[in-house]
Amino acid sequence: MHKFNITERTVYRDLNALSPIVERCGDGQYRLIHARPGHAEPGLHHVIANFLNVDDFFPATGRDFWDKLESRVEDNHIMIFGNDAERTGPKDIHSLLAGFEKAIKGQQVCHILYKGKSRQINPYKVINKKNIWYLQATEEQRLKSFSLSLVQWLDIRQRNLHAG
Repeated sequence: MHKFNITERTVYRDLNALSPIVERCGDGQYRLIHARPGHAEPGLHHVIANFLNVDDFFPATGRDFWDKLESRVEDNHIMIFGNDAERTGPKDIHSLLAGFEKAIKGQQVCHILYKGKSRQINPYKVINKKNIWYLQATEEQRLKSFSLSLVQWLDIRQRNLHAG
């Protein structure tokens, strides 16, 4: 933990998050869970990779890539260093992510306080670019992007985007 400057709590949190795809081997070691023999579906690795846009990091991600993934992790010959995660805001943005996701799914209008200004927006997507979370929305029929760390308040309205 000292090598990576992280706490024990961070290790347990990350292992818990990875529990669907890793298993404990003993002596504090973990490994990726092998796919069941004859299992032709892409599986969780592909779902996670697609969600994280892995294609942006590797030149090729075909079947050969996935077959060698576990050995690449174990051999530790390839490393990916991303930017530090956004933690600049005065509060945790988890509740904002959940709120905006709910509003997007329900196509609901939102009122936010952003940089001290009250705004009525129609959210349609949340993105993470270079480890900074943004909300993409329309305001007065103009496309806008809002940094979640600068959203000070969120109120999801019951009114649907398409309602009069």
